[in-house]
Amino acid sequence: MIGIDSALAEWKDSRQFMPNVPGQFVKRTSSWRTVAPLVWAGPSDPTIYGIIDVEVSKALIFLERRGLETGTKLTLTHLVTRAVAVALRRHPECNAYVRWGRIYQRRDVDVFVLVARPPSASDGERDQRADLSGVRLPCADTLSVEEIAAELRCQVARLRTGEDRAIGPLKNAMGTFPSSLARLGLQIVTLLQYGFNLDLSRFGVPRDTFGGAIVSSMGMFGIRYGFAPLVPAMRLSCLLGVGRVEDRAIVVDGNIVIRPILPITATLDHRIIDGYQAGRLAATLTALLSDPEGNGL
Repeated sequence: MIGIDSALAEWKDSRQFMPNVPGQFVKRTSSWRTVAPLVWAGPSDPTIYGIIDVEVSKALIFLERRGLETGTKLTLTHLVTRAVAVALRRHPECNAYVRWGRIYQRRDVDVFVLVARPPSASDGERDQRADLSGVRLPCADTLSVEEIAAELRCQVARLRTGEDRAIGPLKNAMGTFPSSLARLGLQIVTLLQYGFNLDLSRFGVPRDTFGGAIVSSMGMFGIRYGFAPLVPAMRLSCLLGVGRVEDRAIVVDGNIVIRPILPITATLDHRIIDGYQAGRLAATLTALLSDPEGNGL
């Protein structure tokens, strides 16, 4: 202790070492600044956010023409789902998850499409609230826009009858336990699924429930921009929100013109996707959605 005290005294006298962060304690702050450090700890959330606005004149023409040719109702959500799958296939480093502190790349490009399920007859008279569910599309990069639309239509029809194959069994199981036990159960399931990479489908838990990416259609509710959270149990790298298409004034070749603009928001896991990867993904998505036919979508 004497040696440490003398060293400190020598340091104070000589001032030979600069502090790591030069500065001083702020004695007087606003009441909010006094409370805020007590409310929140240091940041530990790796989430980053981004927005792209895509001009979709060609995309709307593409969907209308393909819909007439195939007799299938096609929407921008179907097209975005296809574009996300193709973008992850072209940038496989983004199709990954974190396991035991290390990044593992997925073999397949599976995309989960969120669906707001209206109340069904099986819910009973007392529970007539809309619920949130979705459809997982395995190997979505191998599906055409028409195949994605057909699969979603089929699965959504099942959801409306109360048959939720995606996350229904898990939600029902969690709902039967007290919140503390349900939280522990969810953590155990996540640990077994992703920590130990075990297939729990025999117990009613779908394999890799949410896949590598989620697409959420927010535009149908009149929302232009919306950012969905990355839930810890969802071991995915990106969650995309498809906003409401609006005619906006933009500049094309120096002229102001009116074009339909599709806003897409992105919530990303910064442990997997940084600014460089996000930029590449955004460029690929923009190219695919701006000119689907010209870019082989």
